[in-house]
Amino acid sequence: MDLPDRFIQALLSVEDARFGAHPGVDPVAVAAASIDTLRGNRRGGSTLTQQVVKNAITGSDQTVDRKVREAILAVRAQDTIEPDQIIQGYLANAWFGRGQDGAMGAARAWFGKEWADIDLHEAAFLAGILKGPAYYDPVKHPERARARRDTVLQMMRARDMITDEEMALALAMDLEVISAEQSDELMGSLARWTASGIEEDMSRYGLTNRSDIASGILEITTTIQPDWQKIAEDALISGVGRIGQAGPAARLEAVIPAFGEDLDTEAVEALRREAANGLATTRKSGRAVISSVSGNTAAAIIDRGYGDLEWDQVAFDTGKLGFTPKKGDVLPYKREDDTVTLQPAPQVQGAVVVMDPWSGAVLASVGGTDPDLYPFDRSRAMRQPGSALKPFLWARAMEEGIRYFDMVEDIERSYPTNTGEVWRPRNYDGSQSGLIPLFVALEESSNLVAASLVDRLGVDALGQITEIAGLYEWGGMRRHPSSALGASETTLTRMAAGYSAFANGGLVVSPHHISQVKKDGQTLWTPRGPDGYAIATQYTTDDISSMLYGVTARGTAYSAFKDLKLPVAGKTGTTQDYRDAWFMSFTPGVVVAVWVGRDDFRPIPGNLSGSRAAAPIAKTVYAAALKQGLLNAQGHRPDQTEVKPWPPALLDMNGRGAQLQPSYVAQDPFKRPSGGAVFIRREAGTTAVEDLRPVDDLDALLGAPRPGAVATEPQSQPWYDEPSSSGGYLDQNEDPNSIFKAPSRELSSSPATGNTVFRNPW
Repeated sequence: MDLPDRFIQALLSVEDARFGAHPGVDPVAVAAASIDTLRGNRRGGSTLTQQVVKNAITGSDQTVDRKVREAILAVRAQDTIEPDQIIQGYLANAWFGRGQDGAMGAARAWFGKEWADIDLHEAAFLAGILKGPAYYDPVKHPERARARRDTVLQMMRARDMITDEEMALALAMDLEVISAEQSDELMGSLARWTASGIEEDMSRYGLTNRSDIASGILEITTTIQPDWQKIAEDALISGVGRIGQAGPAARLEAVIPAFGEDLDTEAVEALRREAANGLATTRKSGRAVISSVSGNTAAAIIDRGYGDLEWDQVAFDTGKLGFTPKKGDVLPYKREDDTVTLQPAPQVQGAVVVMDPWSGAVLASVGGTDPDLYPFDRSRAMRQPGSALKPFLWARAMEEGIRYFDMVEDIERSYPTNTGEVWRPRNYDGSQSGLIPLFVALEESSNLVAASLVDRLGVDALGQITEIAGLYEWGGMRRHPSSALGASETTLTRMAAGYSAFANGGLVVSPHHISQVKKDGQTLWTPRGPDGYAIATQYTTDDISSMLYGVTARGTAYSAFKDLKLPVAGKTGTTQDYRDAWFMSFTPGVVVAVWVGRDDFRPIPGNLSGSRAAAPIAKTVYAAALKQGLLNAQGHRPDQTEVKPWPPALLDMNGRGAQLQPSYVAQDPFKRPSGGAVFIRREAGTTAVEDLRPVDDLDALLGAPRPGAVATEPQSQPWYDEPSSSGGYLDQNEDPNSIFKAPSRELSSSPATGNTVFRNPW
């Protein structure tokens, strides 16, 4: 950031006058702060470096352990990081009020000017306001704001940063700021989640390391579309609200002091630490510990996360809270002017990402239910995807030669791993079904088939396709067979980008929230579009799309989507102990990705799976988009140029696809082949041997050519024989990119039903 020297001088005069002369912790400042505290003027003695560490790493909770960690890290940072970088790091996250989380737009937000045009007295005000933007707001508290500005100017003079004449002239100036309405109009309203997405892009694509971008005023255009953003926010809030009733963030069992008692005691400090473990504070919210309740008023200990604790009598509305607070409850609060408003704490959180599958542009991104209370962006959180990862394993299996109608083992087995342990996965409901078609295994989300496939292909094969798709960095997927069940963590945004390949025919896209970065009218950066890399052939991704359409039409997400008048392909995901619930979905126009879970990794209330917790939220997004005209009946956006036939054909055992009519829902995915085979039901608690019914001429059926297929010579070694020494079916001498070269695709004439039928080109 290109900031004037006078502002930097003003900042150092009030925040860290001995910056550069101390090792990261300033004993002189600590001693001075201690003396002032003993005299009744309590203040901190942290250096600029300590504040950078606090904002970036340790947080602001008032505990001894946190302060010790902060001091150690500050000394290390001061020794290894350039002074200018420390100052930039501090200002990049400093809260200037008026929505300015960072110094870049602070001058415009308060004075309607660029930094280069800021006067000395205005620079002093902007440095001084960091102590409390709301408290020193010149519109609401003009005398208080002017006094703070004057103090900064006097401190600058005491340190010989300015002359007597400069100070006198600056002190005589009126402090005139633009109104909040003018500021909002000038700056625009940049929502917390949009700002988080911009921050992610700046980091992911290395933009913060470019000198032409890291300084000066930038004009950034985002891909976020307000209509989609509003739909996603509303769907998440209503969906999370249905899962569990809101309540306190935590409940303390310790002795709570009575209203008016001394709060400066060791017991209360311990209480403060315990409350901090249950609820963090933010710049816009604090935590309240309820001491007593009388009618609709609660006596509460107010903790801003810094400074002294305070007593307050807080009025509340039981209807808005959803419950009546009790003694010992810890609740978040928001403060408007001098009024404290208690807020309910949701039992679960969630995130929604809506993406253009053809470009990777993020149309909407919601990182939680309330960014003011819980600003952490969960669309960027690392969580286990569970069964939502399975389509990539199925796609790789099909690339290796397995066909969607081939029979696969839904049977419990034990698998030795390279760590010496034995892995024995089970299905979600404990069932086994013997041999079932590959497409049925995905529609029913069989863990046992996933285990069998990763055992045949090798974990490296799964790692290759997921890393090419962008779910992980190169080498980022854990090389363990449990990764086939989604045990290796990734983010919701990465998952959305990966599913885009199924929607667009196999192409890899790079997720981005920024469409353009400009400075002084010159375009400095635009996102890279798809560059031809693919996760699989179009034939494979279309078959996967058909399977995932089967998930909503007759599989694990049928209940959530049965009354939606829009064909959607999707996949549920649930992790161990119901800690995470996912639903990944798409049409030709959008990818809608949903995650639901708890920040503390405890189970979701009610032990809800992805089909019950996440899928209904995605369904709400699609229904609203359809109603508002953001999607047409075939799932395309009005503004998109790419057109793809939709819905995909549902798969059956006859080698033909059958599309559902709007009034028809297929109840039985086990389509009977002409050979007369009978497939068993999935029943929990029974063995595979007991479940298997006699199948007439099973070997002949499986080996017989499909109707209309061209006979080929049998292979000397089938694909599922001995794997290579590398653990996958690509040996070290084979070109790993060869499997991603799409073969030609045959498109047959439409059958009598008028539906398109695709033929296997192999």
